[in-house]
Amino acid sequence: MKKITIFVLCLIMSAPAISASWQQYNDKMMELYQQENYTEAIEYAIKALDYAKKGSDELLTLTSQNNIAKLYQLNKQFDLAEPLLVKTLAAREKKLGFKHRETMISRLNLAKLYIDMEKYLLAQDVTMKILSADIKRSAPQKTQLTNVDLLKKIHQGLDDSRQQNAASISDAKAANTKIENDLKKIAADKKAVEQKLSKLRLEFDALKTTNDTRHQAGNDDKAEMARLTAKLQAITSELQSSQQAQSSSAKEAQQYKITAEQLAVEKKSLASRLAALSKQPATPATPENMISKKSCYKLQEKALNQMTRCQEQKAQLQQDINAATKGIKRAE
Repeated sequence: MKKITIFVLCLIMSAPAISASWQQYNDKMMELYQQENYTEAIEYAIKALDYAKKGSDELLTLTSQNNIAKLYQLNKQFDLAEPLLVKTLAAREKKLGFKHRETMISRLNLAKLYIDMEKYLLAQDVTMKILSADIKRSAPQKTQLTNVDLLKKIHQGLDDSRQQNAASISDAKAANTKIENDLKKIAADKKAVEQKLSKLRLEFDALKTTNDTRHQAGNDDKAEMARLTAKLQAITSELQSSQQAQSSSAKEAQQYKITAEQLAVEKKSLASRLAALSKQPATPATPENMISKKSCYKLQEKALNQMTRCQEQKAQLQQDINAATKGIKRAE
């Protein structure tokens, strides 16, 4: 009922100058206000303000501003309500005076808004001005008691706020102490981590140096292995060549041996025949005998030549065998 009374008083004071359109929107705003539909009520209050601004009645405009601010306050839109109430209060003080009833209503609305916003010091300042104005104009005792109650409410709010602030300060100190302890712990942990990182860096550098050394040694080992592999391949090739040469020489030696044996048998046969011929009596030098002796000499000469060649081949074979043996020893 108190909220509605404030609106009604404003409407009564401005009724003579209200246009039909303004009245229509304002009535709809009041209807929505009583239904506590503050959001739609604000829309109609703004439309009423637009019509009020078109006229020349400044008090009508201030009434609309006050209504819109009050609806913003009821709708918990304090940041929109405060500048409108401050603006309306200043305009009413200038036009109507410090002690005028509408000015007092604006001041009272602003004090209540500050209480809702928990700005108790500002609410106290505004309320003291209300009390001062009531006392100077000898306001009814009921109005003074209302303002005193309002001031008591403000003081209670201030006390609650102080207690909350004290609790908040205590909590903040405890939180600050915890933060400082946490920061110290973090600093200690950071130092430990830095020391560990430093140690790890040293270990890493040492491992890197060792790895580089091993890598270089590995490269040297690879080069040595490659050299030895090449040498082994060369020795293997030479050994294979020597084995092939030895095998070939062995085959040739076997062949020379067979040939020598054949020549020895042939030589022995020729020697036997020569011995037999020497024991026979002289044969007349007939053409037939001459041919026979000549053939014998030729056979003997051929045998001697073959024996000579066999000996030369045998000597050459022995040289080849010696060379192959030396190659095998070098390969080993």
